[in-house]
Amino acid sequence: MQAVTTIGLDIAKLVFQVHGVDATGQVVVRRRLKPEQPVTSRPMGRKFFISFNTADRTKAHWIAWTLKEAGHEVAVHDWEMPAGP
Repeated sequence: MQAVTTIGLDIAKLVFQVHGVDATGQVVVRRRLKPEQPVTSRPMGRKFFISFNTADRTKAHWIAWTLKEAGHEVAVHDWEMPAGP
């Protein structure tokens, strides 16, 4: 198994989708986590990318803060989807 270099969290109402990629960008981990499952118990210094819908802004920033406090590097991206057909 290749080493995970970046972890992405896709935040939804009831579950988080976790995507882990290696240094070449290949997906090596895909999992669903419930919000009560800890992500901070993983090795220190991981890179996390958190994507979220505007409605989940507060939750996303709380998760980012929690991960930063645990020693991880975090990038946060707001997916603002335009209205339309």
